[in-house]
Amino acid sequence: MFPLLQSLKNTLSFFAGKEMWKCFLPVLTGTSAFLTVMVRFFPFLKPDEQDAFVYVLDPFAIGGFLLVLAAAVVAVMVRTMLAIFFDKTAEAFWTPQLPKAALRFAGVFFKSLTVSLLFSAVCAWGGLTAMQKLASLPPFPDKATVLLTLMLVPYFLIRQCMRFPACVAGDDAAFVRGWRLSRRGGIPLCLVYLAVALLPIAAVFLMVFFLPAGEMFSNFFAVFAGLLSVMLQAAFMAYLYVRVKDDA
Repeated sequence: MFPLLQSLKNTLSFFAGKEMWKCFLPVLTGTSAFLTVMVRFFPFLKPDEQDAFVYVLDPFAIGGFLLVLAAAVVAVMVRTMLAIFFDKTAEAFWTPQLPKAALRFAGVFFKSLTVSLLFSAVCAWGGLTAMQKLASLPPFPDKATVLLTLMLVPYFLIRQCMRFPACVAGDDAAFVRGWRLSRRGGIPLCLVYLAVALLPIAAVFLMVFFLPAGEMFSNFFAVFAGLLSVMLQAAFMAYLYVRVKDDA
């Protein structure tokens, strides 16, 4: 538990530094503004061609938004970790290591997500099947298996979170090593990680709820909170990796 609390303390100290805000705040603000304007001119819902009173989802607008958002998330996460690992906060957005590290990060993330989905599906199906046999229950509907699978995905993904800073640092980011590095955390790691990730989102939600603003301002703050959450997660993973990287 001590490495988790110490990493959390280091993360909060990182965000208390002026150099960090000078480096990252303009990018977070600019990206949030760009995505907000993008949604304003290319809304997710558009009038149906046959009935102007019926709105349908625009897959191109949604796809474009998600593509830009995914690129921003990867860039912000990688740049945050590079700033921590190599102590180059002011140069984090111009380092030549970024493109290569971002590609490795994206590859490791999709591998981790695939493994998480697979493990979650197996555990969900196996658990519900065992409950059905042992308690002589009727077969569970497929929706129950899908729902339980989605609920388990965050656990297995967080348990692999040490793979992400490892790939940015240029170390071994294999599944086995990542799983071993998080073996002492388990449930506490997941709880602390989720608290870190949800903190800025909850704060902005309360701010928007008690201080009603226009749609564009609400969208801006929502995107900004998401990117700030991404930075917090990246910093927490990086500091935790520094403390546990020799345990595997």
